[in-house]
Amino acid sequence: MPDPQPNPNQVDTLKVAIYALSFGILITLFKFCVYIFTGSVAILADTLESIINIVAAAVMLYTIWYSNRPADKTHPYGHGKIEFLAVGFEGALILFAGIIIVFKAIPKLFTPTLELDRLSIGMGLLFVIGLLTTGLALYVTTMGKRTNNQVIKADGKHLFTDALSTLGVFLGLILVNITGWTRLDPIIALIIAGIIFPMSWRLLWQSLSGLMDRSDPADQKLIENILNLEVENKTIISYHKVRHRHTGSFHWVDMHLQVNPELSVAQSHDLASSIENKIELALGSADATAHVEPPDAYCEHNPETAHKKPSTPTSSTGTAIPAHKPHPSHKEDDKPFDPTEPIDLAPPREDIPTDTTESAEQSTPSAESPSSDSEKVFTKENALTGSGDLYDLAHEEASPPSPPQEEQDQSDDSLEDESEEDYPEESDDDFNAPNPNA
Repeated sequence: MPDPQPNPNQVDTLKVAIYALSFGILITLFKFCVYIFTGSVAILADTLESIINIVAAAVMLYTIWYSNRPADKTHPYGHGKIEFLAVGFEGALILFAGIIIVFKAIPKLFTPTLELDRLSIGMGLLFVIGLLTTGLALYVTTMGKRTNNQVIKADGKHLFTDALSTLGVFLGLILVNITGWTRLDPIIALIIAGIIFPMSWRLLWQSLSGLMDRSDPADQKLIENILNLEVENKTIISYHKVRHRHTGSFHWVDMHLQVNPELSVAQSHDLASSIENKIELALGSADATAHVEPPDAYCEHNPETAHKKPSTPTSSTGTAIPAHKPHPSHKEDDKPFDPTEPIDLAPPREDIPTDTTESAEQSTPSAESPSSDSEKVFTKENALTGSGDLYDLAHEEASPPSPPQEEQDQSDDSLEDESEEDYPEESDDDFNAPNPNA
């Protein structure tokens, strides 16, 4: 399969991030001015959440730019994982804002300091800010669904919570202005904190699930529906090992397809490519890879033989065929392998044959073919049990060999003949002969 291409909606996602960041800065400035004018702790809580929106929008802008970079040698699966890090960072910021709201609201329950005469102007500004925030939340959420970007989806949820809290503060201040009960202001702030905490937990869980490659049940069901339809149409015989994961908004899918074994390699490849394309189109930004293999009669997706066990094959005479045929060189009297027995790791010598019986027969000189220096060999037993030193064995091999016994006897007889010719044997008559000089 070709390398995954960058998200075609990259320009749209960057535009959304820029809009969210710019709008978040303006909204936060307006809310902070309203808080300074009214002193309402509920408006302060709403302002702190807007500050979190600014930080989240800045992180979203960088994340979208980085995640859309193409894959490289060090990141062969792309850079989409950073989206889950950004989601977790945004969840942590929301959690931090909720904690600050709680610490600010609790003291106001016992010592309320809200001035009711300034609430009328503040409520009007707060209502306008709530409507604008709601419009931005709708825009960001729509773009998040269109691009299937996890960071934009998370920011859209965050903006909806911000709009809800702003409108909630507005309604709460109306009640305070009507009833005059100023402690209602910190109570509204605590309610906003109660809304923030679950959202932060959901974002943190979403980040952790993405980093741990947790499968999406909805995507898994979609993939299995496509494969089941192919089985019903008898395009493939069965399938198994279907896996998928996410790197940000990008999907990675791999599976094993069992096809007709009579198909050629090219036909099987075309069939697998067709199914891969269907899955990629269904998931959006995805890369599907199919492994083609012959049918397995005991595949779990085959209901007819799903729980059957393979029978032992038999020959034509009814004799069971063993599952493992011994090698022809195997002997019945061979000792089984003992893992505790030490193994000789020394490399074998070329001049030492491994078969001691055959080498012993070759080392025995015969009358028909006397041994010579080029034919002389040493058995493994002689090499290891003689002197016990291969160095001495090498020197012995290098020394001139002694002649055979028959040649030695013939050389002794020749020396005796030479001595008889130089010194003839004297008889007894030679000693009894008279001396002519006497």
